[in-house]
Amino acid sequence: MIDLSKAALVAAFFMPFHRVTCLKFDLMIRPTPQTWSREQYEAFVMLVAASGDLTLKIEEKRPIMALAGEHWNDLLNLFRDLNDAERIHIVMEGRDTHLKTEADRELLLQRVKEVFMADNDYADIERGVMSILRRIL
Repeated sequence: MIDLSKAALVAAFFMPFHRVTCLKFDLMIRPTPQTWSREQYEAFVMLVAASGDLTLKIEEKRPIMALAGEHWNDLLNLFRDLNDAERIHIVMEGRDTHLKTEADRELLLQRVKEVFMADNDYADIERGVMSILRRIL
């Protein structure tokens, strides 16, 4: 039987991984997008999309940072700690919680497009990322 304190279980809210050590057990706890606010989830999706061309320009960061607010550093650290498959998994994992209607989905896709257009260049690779997002959201 694993004996974990509530504090240890709650410790995972926005850190990529927390080690929780209990006598003989060492557990990895990962945050889930179901526990995030809608703004946090949308900011993460926008961050994933904006990095699709392997660069994250300051013009693209600004609207994401504004949406993420105080959680920007946590989101960025989580993003950096994950590989592409894990990032996509998180995007897919949170869609049912945060995108309840088609209007919610379209609003997020519009925000992503605004991030793409922030540098006044909607590149082919960004169009490809948008196409993938349309499929997985």
